[in-house]
Amino acid sequence: MWPSSTMNTGMGADIRRASRGEEIHIFGRITGLADVFDSLTHWRIYKEKWGITRVLKLIKDQRGSRFDPNLVDIFLENIDAFIEINNRYPE
Repeated sequence: MWPSSTMNTGMGADIRRASRGEEIHIFGRITGLADVFDSLTHWRIYKEKWGITRVLKLIKDQRGSRFDPNLVDIFLENIDAFIEINNRYPE
């Protein structure tokens, strides 16, 4: 029998709390940053699309706490390419 979704959610939260910084695999850190950028720059049924300035401010403000500082630096150095990709895939 599969564990309940509540149990899975709780286990996931425990794992996330236990992992910090470089303990989180690089793939997870990259995905986390990309997911926030993507979700905030696109309309969702539960929220409006944010402007790029607001999104970049959040990412910069969370540099070193929520996001890997090295990845944020790489992201910002290549922001034009990320914006172009983001605009190419509007959904």
